[in-house]
Amino acid sequence: MFIWLVAGMLAASVAFMPVGAQIRDVSVPGHLEPTRNPGCITVSQADPELTPPDLGLGVLECAEQGQFALAFDLYILMQLRMIYDTRRVADPTAHSANNVLSRDVAIAMSSAGWTQMDAAAVEFGGSGSPQHQAFCRLMYAAGPPTYAPDYMILHGMRAVAQEMGQEDDRPSLVPDFDPDVAWAEVLSGYMECG
Repeated sequence: MFIWLVAGMLAASVAFMPVGAQIRDVSVPGHLEPTRNPGCITVSQADPELTPPDLGLGVLECAEQGQFALAFDLYILMQLRMIYDTRRVADPTAHSANNVLSRDVAIAMSSAGWTQMDAAAVEFGGSGSPQHQAFCRLMYAAGPPTYAPDYMILHGMRAVAQEMGQEDDRPSLVPDFDPDVAWAEVLSGYMECG
């Protein structure tokens, strides 16, 4: 169903495009690129240097191996780190990296895989389930990510403008950002950890 939704959005985009419009695909090397492939690992093995694109590769490897509970856990961690990164990356246009990376992982996984991911989500349970509580404890103990969020920074329009030769002296990261506070807010807000 997700593929049909994406295909429908693309078809609608083309249908409303002015005749004769020129599209120029500009991307900055490094945007949304993984730094390494962790393989299929547990969340406790996911060190704070693993970026969301790295974790996306782990999700896909776990799904390939039929380890959907591990894939689901890594998918949640990928989402948490992306949300955290939206708080520290200054360019708001770069925040769409969340949607694009999530879409890319979804497209790379078979529909049968997503059916199994849905089953893993049901098994994980909602807020307050034993798995949810254990996951939250692990996330609080692990602390915030320590990688540089280049995958997201390079996805934004500031990076694209710089790639095209425009100067922009604004900082890539939010000034006076507090990693511990932001991580706690992501866990209590998005993840509903108590």
